[in-house]
Amino acid sequence: MSDVPQGCGEAVVQSMKGHVTVHADFLTLVLSADKLAQVRSYFDERFGQAEASFGHHGYEVGVNYAHGVHVSWSECNPDSERYKSAVCVNLPGEAFKVLTGYQVWMLCRRFGLLGARCTRLDVACDDGTGIVQLADVLQAMEAGDFCGPRVAKPDFDIRRNGSGAQKVLTGCTFGRRGKLGGGRSCCIYDKGLESGEFPAGEVIRVESRFYKDVAAIVFPFLVNTSTYEQFTRTLASLIPDAIDFREAKPGPDRHKDRRPRLPWWEKLVSILGQCARIAVVHPRAIERSVEWIERCVMPLLASLRDAGETVGFEVVAWVEDRLRGVPADARRVIEVCEAARVGRLDYTSIGRFMSRAVE
Repeated sequence: MSDVPQGCGEAVVQSMKGHVTVHADFLTLVLSADKLAQVRSYFDERFGQAEASFGHHGYEVGVNYAHGVHVSWSECNPDSERYKSAVCVNLPGEAFKVLTGYQVWMLCRRFGLLGARCTRLDVACDDGTGIVQLADVLQAMEAGDFCGPRVAKPDFDIRRNGSGAQKVLTGCTFGRRGKLGGGRSCCIYDKGLESGEFPAGEVIRVESRFYKDVAAIVFPFLVNTSTYEQFTRTLASLIPDAIDFREAKPGPDRHKDRRPRLPWWEKLVSILGQCARIAVVHPRAIERSVEWIERCVMPLLASLRDAGETVGFEVVAWVEDRLRGVPADARRVIEVCEAARVGRLDYTSIGRFMSRAVE
């Protein structure tokens, strides 16, 4: 591998003080269809001969490389509904185990230059110092001492030993993936219980996962690093972006994200560093608001309209009256009510004002 210097080290991105290691653990990239030859050439050189396979994520065809690397694309007629004009690359944790940190940096830079868009990135921190204890994580979860994700759950497993079966805490999951999630989640678990690579309790993994729009924003931070050292620092600083453990008890500041961090988490963050929290404006927020209006509000307005016709009640006039004094943009609600009356819903930017109209 020509882009790897001599003596680059192990397959972790950075071995940090106190035996805390950080590395990429999963990566999904999407590129334009005309980059297929370059993508195939890159992985042919580094992972050897590929085997034909089915495509992933709705793509028609694909190839498998060693260590779970997969490339998918479409070969059907471009006019077909099944055609996806893109190439999708998946690199799982097994692939990162055989790549040095420098190789991961070069991979990110290479695909960044090809215009890749990241749709998933997992960054893992393995703590072998005892800073992170699952009992502390569970206590924080039950007390609500965390910021970022809105949902959390403990993960248990049944383990058998000489005295019989025992319910064992294996980890905690914060947040969720998919459209119901916020683009981030964090899993904290016992790596020994999960993989058997270490004795139970010896290594606790903190794994931050970024999806879709958030992943697309995070990836350029890694691509645009100018040195390998900067790349490792940036990667490590992403871990606390998905989760933050802070005191939930009332304090002088009503904003939980400004309250003191839990001591064990503060210690880990001081090692990892932290980037400024990555804010994402979701382009579908307005669409989701309008979908909620159509599902929950429109039936009520329709009932009012039908009932009002028999008693002379004008629902549109009523809504307009309720909107007096509200910013002018909110008057778009009137158009939606009128559209509902004639059976034509107008999808406009009015979601956040609708609750005021029907209070």
